[in-house]
Amino acid sequence: MKKKLTWLCKRYSEANVFFLLSFFVFLFFLTSPTAGDFSYSDAPRHALNGVFLKDIILDMPLSDPKQYAINYYLKYPALTILFYPPLMSFLMAGFYAVFGISHTTAQFSITIFHLALALGTYLLARRCLPKWQAFSASLLLIAAPEVCLWGRQVMLDIPACAWLAFSVLFFVHYLDKICKISYLFLCAFFFLCALYTKQTTIFMAPVFLLVLLMTHGHYILLKKHFLQILILFTLLLIPLILLTMEFGQVNVHSASGARASDIPRDNVWAWIYYLKQIPHQFGWPTAVLSLTFIVVSVTNRRWRLPKNIKITFLVWLLVGYLFPHGRV
Repeated sequence: MKKKLTWLCKRYSEANVFFLLSFFVFLFFLTSPTAGDFSYSDAPRHALNGVFLKDIILDMPLSDPKQYAINYYLKYPALTILFYPPLMSFLMAGFYAVFGISHTTAQFSITIFHLALALGTYLLARRCLPKWQAFSASLLLIAAPEVCLWGRQVMLDIPACAWLAFSVLFFVHYLDKICKISYLFLCAFFFLCALYTKQTTIFMAPVFLLVLLMTHGHYILLKKHFLQILILFTLLLIPLILLTMEFGQVNVHSASGARASDIPRDNVWAWIYYLKQIPHQFGWPTAVLSLTFIVVSVTNRRWRLPKNIKITFLVWLLVGYLFPHGRV
């Protein structure tokens, strides 16, 4: 009986965290533009892509789907369905089918992922922090200026980050319990969802590989379950690669190419540019506290994180920082 009461109290306490995070995310939704006042040029395109998929699923133009798409584009030239990965458009089409087509519905679909990002961050932080500290870490992230900006727009960034948060969560679970193959499968699944939402999340691939090598050695790459998941992951990724090569070259050049106004990569200002942006993206208090925690957790044994989590976060931070310099 005592164990059952303890379990119920724990579940009730965790439910409180969920409702509090939901409350804050709902406040962000209430302050989002939802009257056609899109603030970023790609936002209405993403919203329209979901409408197109809903219409094409309902109309089922099996005789000539290409001409259907051409006619649709001629009427709604903002359509960019194949320029971006299709997962969020399909999910948004589902939201339209349930709640009706509107800017509010499109924004609500992003808000659901804003909440998912909050929960994923909380669960990840909960691995090494007490409950309310983990809650605070999650709240600091979802309330950060940069996250609030994209969480209040019909953009792909927040959904991609939400998928990524759960991918990392199951990856850390797998590192701790290497025999739990299902954790690695879920990590790969959520990572694939992130890639089918926004291709730039590919930067996590070397993170996963490096952390595996650093924590369990090269033999882990030869395990049967790892090779099976890798092969399946690669096969499922092929359609996205073909779509990107055929239709997404503009986005590829945007992410990897250089412009005349870009800072040269051999200039020191190019390498500190993103470092200078962090306080503006997360706020000075969060930036200072985060940097302090990183330094102290490495140097002070009492603050030190578990080995697997520490390595994952540090490699994630390093690779994530280096990755954008392709377009500085």
